[in-house]
Amino acid sequence: MQSIVEKLYGHFGDDHPCRRTYPPQSPYYESAQLRQSNLDKLMEQLNDSEKEILEKYCDMQDELNYATHYDTFACGLKIGLLLMGEAYHESL
Repeated sequence: MQSIVEKLYGHFGDDHPCRRTYPPQSPYYESAQLRQSNLDKLMEQLNDSEKEILEKYCDMQDELNYATHYDTFACGLKIGLLLMGEAYHESL
C-alpha cells in the first residue's frame, strides 16, 4: 500500500510541479547534451553484449535517480509541513 506522500508524488505524472524545463544555454542543458553525445559515441564502439550491459546500467541509474528525486520530494514536503505547523502554533 502506498503512503500518502507516495500517492502525492506519483499523482502529478508529467505535470509534476517540480518538473523544470532548462533553456538551451543553461549549464544543465549543456551537460545533458554532452552526456547524450558521449553516450552515443560510446554505443557506436560497443558490441551487442556490451551495449546490453550498458543499457542495464543506465536503467538502474534511472531507477536510482527516481528514488533520489522521491526522497528529496518527501523530505522537502516534511520540512514544509513542519514549518507550517510551527507557524500555525506561533500564530495562536
